[in-house]
Amino acid sequence: ESDGLIISPARQVKAEDKKVLKGEDSQREFLTIEELERMKKTFVRNQETKRAFLFACYTGLRISDIKSITYGDIREEQTTQGERVYVIRKMMVKTRKNVSVPLSNKALSYLPDNFTQHPKDERVFDLPGESSMNGMLKTWARDAGVNKVVTFHTSRHTFATLALTLGAD
Repeated sequence: ESDGLIISPARQVKAEDKKVLKGEDSQREFLTIEELERMKKTFVRNQETKRAFLFACYTGLRISDIKSITYGDIREEQTTQGERVYVIRKMMVKTRKNVSVPLSNKALSYLPDNFTQHPKDERVFDLPGESSMNGMLKTWARDAGVNKVVTFHTSRHTFATLALTLGAD
């Protein structure tokens, strides 16, 4: 009984059937270490997109978060072992959760050399729209000899695969 309210037909779909509707069994593209190295060496017209994509491959951040990172989000901190490390501390755009993302030397290499001197409210990456970026990524991947559908989201799967390949839990 609906008491005059409109009821969503999706409420009638069982949880196990929703997985099929969402396409959870679909192929998740990622770049191998070799493919990532080929892309690094291949020219791409928009260097900012290249820099942001490669940064994302080493951080696992979503495009929405990459676009919103400011220099003020990057902080130098000391580990319990006394090492100095750079960390991104920010609220994620999609999940609205605060995260702390340690930056590896490879991730840091995609930041400007003088990144600590930039104004705190300045965005780290100046990127075009997502469809434009994904078109550039498609061309870049093809030029690098990567025969996969590469989108910005591929960087997240690449990060996860690299982490597992290199021994992360």
